[in-house]
Amino acid sequence: MEEATRLVQREDLPFDTDVLESYLRRRLGLSGAMTLEPVAGGQSNPTYFLDFGPHRFVLRKKPAGKLLPSAHAVDREFRVQGALARSAVPVAPMVLYHGEPDIVGTAFYLMERVEGRIFSESSLAEVARPERRAMYRSAAEVLAAIHSLDIDATRLRDFGKTGTYLARQIERWARHWELSRDEGIPEIDRLAAWLREHLPDGYGYTTLGHGDLRIGNLIFQPREPRISTVRE
Repeated sequence: MEEATRLVQREDLPFDTDVLESYLRRRLGLSGAMTLEPVAGGQSNPTYFLDFGPHRFVLRKKPAGKLLPSAHAVDREFRVQGALARSAVPVAPMVLYHGEPDIVGTAFYLMERVEGRIFSESSLAEVARPERRAMYRSAAEVLAAIHSLDIDATRLRDFGKTGTYLARQIERWARHWELSRDEGIPEIDRLAAWLREHLPDGYGYTTLGHGDLRIGNLIFQPREPRISTVRE
């Protein structure tokens, strides 16, 4: 390697970093020392800060081991965020996707790192009330931008199923409840039956939705009360 690679929390890195470094140098023409730091907390897919000299990235990969067929789909994350790059939805620029396990043991992708503020609590208690109000409004505007997307223009028409969203969600919730409950709660059974009986007759347009849009998955501008990036 050209220069030594500095790692933070080496024991948390279950792959050969020399292989990764060599691949990125070759693929992206990068130079300088590579640094890699695991990002703690809340990710279903292992996430790392990765720097190469002045270049700052984020690497996301599938977890190791046996996975459900549709779980931890980093390829879907990469595709959707890449498709939204020229939309009103703020996303980090995508850099590359590698679908084989030969580099870090699983599929992974690389995106540019966007600086900003992340808040774990939805109350936003750390910020002043006027700024808090503006931040909530920015979150609502981002949600509206996601729901206003033209999925044909973003070439995501084949991304998922169209129509019957409510019926599929209700059946999924009911199935999860049946599989996970330890004792009967009649109210939940009645609720599931009521929801099935009161589905609307028709559906409107099909659009994109974020499966986990919350304050903790939004990156706010470093010094302004608006969102700079929507996270996975």
